Amino acid sequence: MLRFLLLFLILVTSACGDSIPKYLTVRETLRQYKLLSIFHNETTRFERMTYRKHNLYVITLNANASQHALASSPIPAASSAPPLASRPPLSTSDSFYPHYLARHNFSSTPSFSSSSFSSSSTPTPPLPPRSVVLVFGEHAREVITTELGLWLSRVLVNRHALDTMLSWPEGLSAFRRQFGSEADVMDDADGKQGSEDKENLLKQILAARDRILQRLIVRVVPVANLAGRISWEAGQTCLRKLPSGVDMNRNWPFRFQPDHPSSESFGGHHPLSESQTQMMLHLLRRQVPLGYVNVHSGEWAVYCGWDSKAAIGPGLPGDMGRLLGRFVSNCQCQAGPAGAVSDYLAFGTSMDFVHTQLGVPYALTLELYGGGGAGRVSDNSWTDPNNKQTKSVDKWPYMEDAGISILPDLVAKDEGEERGEERKET
Repeated sequence: MLRFLLLFLILVTSACGDSIPKYLTVRETLRQYKLLSIFHNETTRFERMTYRKHNLYVITLNANASQHALASSPIPAASSAPPLASRPPLSTSDSFYPHYLARHNFSSTPSFSSSSFSSSSTPTPPLPPRSVVLVFGEHAREVITTELGLWLSRVLVNRHALDTMLSWPEGLSAFRRQFGSEADVMDDADGKQGSEDKENLLKQILAARDRILQRLIVRVVPVANLAGRISWEAGQTCLRKLPSGVDMNRNWPFRFQPDHPSSESFGGHHPLSESQTQMMLHLLRRQVPLGYVNVHSGEWAVYCGWDSKAAIGPGLPGDMGRLLGRFVSNCQCQAGPAGAVSDYLAFGTSMDFVHTQLGVPYALTLELYGGGGAGRVSDNSWTDPNNKQTKSVDKWPYMEDAGISILPDLVAKDEGEERGEERKET
């Protein structure tokens, strides 16, 4: 189901193209999410996390969203950490997440407030489905990502939004490539054939959407850098970081490296120095997700770990290569370990952190919308072993790290069952 969800995001990106009428202000974006939670109260939950005068909004999408509210689940104590792997103590404990939490006991924890518009009479499912966290708007100037998050959420819960997207030429073409015939379907004299084709396409899309919401809790963070986005709207149109000057995606306690405050990648004076990063950490620790997807813009790419090494790391699911290959064919984008494919090492990132310290199997970074076609590749490049941008995952060098706390459970049985269902559907 994770593959279907990420595929929906890729399709929504392709569908939007130039069709997004205008960028919404962050205030209007959040209002739109709140309206979704009002009109689709069984499948949408709108909540706000508050910590040290900063806010982080979270939208939960699920067939029983009202039963999976964040406010109803306890926040783990700051001193509790994932189990340590059996290895000698590290000399640089500040780079090691469990040790770091033990040394820095946070005095307070975020509080949640929930906009609940649904009845509480529905019984809580005995075993909640696995969750996926999608993060948008982490860098203030990457405004397109918040629009994509909103349209993805709309399409997953709102039939009218899907109809609207299919009325766009880019939208109809993108969804047909995946769910229907790649050839354009011509209407006959009375338009009947084209109408039937579109109706069949719609049924396939709705069936895939329903499977996602029934099997996954989808948590959307629409604007991770809320304060930065507000500053961007006030005229700081080149702003990338938080108003404090810290890049959220360099502020995590795994392979953190200090940098000069003037750097665009300045990660703070120490890990977890920022309230926004701490709120994200608490969100992830409430229910460690199956997948974590950090969505950015600037090129076309789908990255797995490592961010901080030019190699792949341990604990990647066995079907990661297959997953990335599907992305290459659907979005014609470069794919693979971020540090190797991009020739750029990033330290203290959330993707490396959640995979190695929280045990999230599918930790990915999506780069959507690249100027001048940056990151675009040909359809058949995934089968070319000499293409650096898209060569198979197992062809990259392999590197470990002493600071790994916990490796993911690979949930092979569940993924195998899903693959079996996909074969039946095809």
